[in-house]
Amino acid sequence: MKIGIMGLGLPGGGTQPWLYNFGYDLVSDPPEIYFSSRQAGSFEWEFHSTTTFPGEGNGNIATGGGAAVVAGLNSLTVDLSLYPAETGYLFVYVKNGSKRSNIARTPQFTTAGSPPGGIIVDEGASTGVTFSNITVSSVNYRLAVMTNGGQLVVTQDGPAEWEVIASGGAGGNTRAGGGGAGKRKTGSGTLTAATYTAVVGAGVAGRGTQGQGANGNDSSFNGLVAVGGGGGGHSLSNVAQVGSNGGHGGGGGGGNSGTGNPAGGTSTDGGNAGGNGYRDATPSNRAGGGGGGEGAAGGNGAIPLGGNAGARVQSDFDGVLTWVCGGGVGAGTTPGTAATGAGGPGWGGDGVLTGTSGAGIAGRVLVRWAI
Repeated sequence: MKIGIMGLGLPGGGTQPWLYNFGYDLVSDPPEIYFSSRQAGSFEWEFHSTTTFPGEGNGNIATGGGAAVVAGLNSLTVDLSLYPAETGYLFVYVKNGSKRSNIARTPQFTTAGSPPGGIIVDEGASTGVTFSNITVSSVNYRLAVMTNGGQLVVTQDGPAEWEVIASGGAGGNTRAGGGGAGKRKTGSGTLTAATYTAVVGAGVAGRGTQGQGANGNDSSFNGLVAVGGGGGGHSLSNVAQVGSNGGHGGGGGGGNSGTGNPAGGTSTDGGNAGGNGYRDATPSNRAGGGGGGEGAAGGNGAIPLGGNAGARVQSDFDGVLTWVCGGGVGAGTTPGTAATGAGGPGWGGDGVLTGTSGAGIAGRVLVRWAI
């Protein structure tokens, strides 16, 4: 600890000789201030920059305080992290009602400044968020993960990137199509000081009785919306049902009556369609189409094969290379081929001949910024 300068006057007069034994540690981040006070009150501070405004005592760029001061020895910190790195002087005093103490002043020093990248997130005030440090392509990031929705509290503007994945659609039941994958989107830009709400699309259950698979749920962050995957079609009383539309389309179901093969669902969010189902008078030949994936459309059903799942894509946004957003497999006497890595975020569920179809997998919202 070093000793600072005591007894400076305060503009406006009315100062009281309360402060004595003043010291400081300016190497710490945040700086630590030590002093004794003859009067209880509140701790107040001012930082006067000589970088932006040359001249001792001029250029007040930061003020703060409010911490309780006791009569006796006090040890307090000064949080300058919300401000850019500056060189200047720190002035401290005690306030009690309308009265103020004499001022103590540190020598000139340079503050640590705000973190690289500029953005500051209040992790304690954020809810539903898990934070960690990651490295992607040799760049160090702070990562915020929201798998069930949450609120990210930003206290200082700065650049960031985000990934938004919707949940996949469920597969259909009875010679049915696979569910379409949830859409994946990425964005970047400056997050200004505000509270940002992340909506994360929940997974949808597989269907246990004959019928259409449920559509997935949308995810969103900072105005970027990713649409949930379409549910897989099915064969109801020999009447084929088309796949549902969604972020990526669900696969069409297999059936008998009518003409033409039942269509896969289309994308409502710039994604890929589900594959067509296959219609045939012989039940064992009917097959559902594969659900559309982020990487490709779902495959068409054919005697007696279910359509292949639409291809998935890889994401290393969180520092771990993960397969995401693959479509579900179409059902047939022989099912279609699944996309490698099934089960990642945003995956569509598989269609089934009987039993319970595959569930649509939940999405996620990730936000990262350089540190």
